[in-house]
Amino acid sequence: MQHVINMNFIKRNAVVNYRNNYAIFLIDWVSSIIESNKIIIVEGKKDKKALVELGIDDNIIYLQDALYKVVDKIISLNKEVIILTDFDTEGKKLYSALKKGFEKEGVIVDKTFREALRRYTKVSHIEGMHGTYN
Repeated sequence: MQHVINMNFIKRNAVVNYRNNYAIFLIDWVSSIIESNKIIIVEGKKDKKALVELGIDDNIIYLQDALYKVVDKIISLNKEVIILTDFDTEGKKLYSALKKGFEKEGVIVDKTFREALRRYTKVSHIEGMHGTYN
């Protein structure tokens, strides 16, 4: 079921002009993440707070431990993950390291939501998302 939700989100991407309608994009994006029930990894407390303010309040982990500890924790939960680090240099490095660590251990990384943010919005930092949606 989780993959069906993502496919619906992708199909809707092709129909709706998200580039010109951030509000509709964000509503669809948030709804799809909530329905996916996947673990979401963000860089810090402010990123987590922004997602909570958007209505995503379950399954969010922010990076307060070493990366290997985060990977080990997710492996023990046996769940798919969504990595939502920032699009700056540090965020891209973290994304790459986490993705590599998860995939090495057989954890599936869902790239749909991160790629949609990059493609359809001007969001550069996750913590900056909440102000636009309210």
